Amino acid sequence: MKSYRIDITPRPSPRPRLGKHGTYNEPWYTKYLKDVRLLLRLKKIPKDEYSELRAYFYLPYPKSTAKKNLINGAPHCKKPDADNILKGFCDALEKEGIIENDSRLYKKDIEKRYTTEKTGCIIFSLDVVKDLGVAEVASSEDKEEETNCWVCTPNLTQKEMREAGTCDDCFEKGFQLIKPQK
Repeated sequence: MKSYRIDITPRPSPRPRLGKHGTYNEPWYTKYLKDVRLLLRLKKIPKDEYSELRAYFYLPYPKSTAKKNLINGAPHCKKPDADNILKGFCDALEKEGIIENDSRLYKKDIEKRYTTEKTGCIIFSLDVVKDLGVAEVASSEDKEEETNCWVCTPNLTQKEMREAGTCDDCFEKGFQLIKPQK
């Protein structure tokens, strides 16, 4: 999974406005999308069927913050909302053709942090997960060894899933069944 950095202060996606000729976006948001798209194009990110996105949005401190209180990477727990910032970024990824639709991203990890620099930045990575949740067909050699993995074994009942464990391959991929405490 390769990480990318674009130097632009993240902006939230506003609600579309209603005018005489239909809906439109605010001019500042249209310019922001255009700038992000240009920066994405310069990174030459390959187009693929990405399914995971990890994004860190670094926003500058307000100018009124005292210099002694500036901490680079501190959590940003104020407005704008992280999901609104992500929506604007995903819109740019879609319009640039890097992802087909952000609804195909099943996993989105977002963090909003402060930066001591004058402008913010976006650090992100995209990943492709092939055959998620689909067990591979076992070869004739593997058929001799019976698996007791709830991910690899199709059509298990909930009781059988709780009794089964997770094989090493599925555990490394992050599949873990959380068993309820008795």
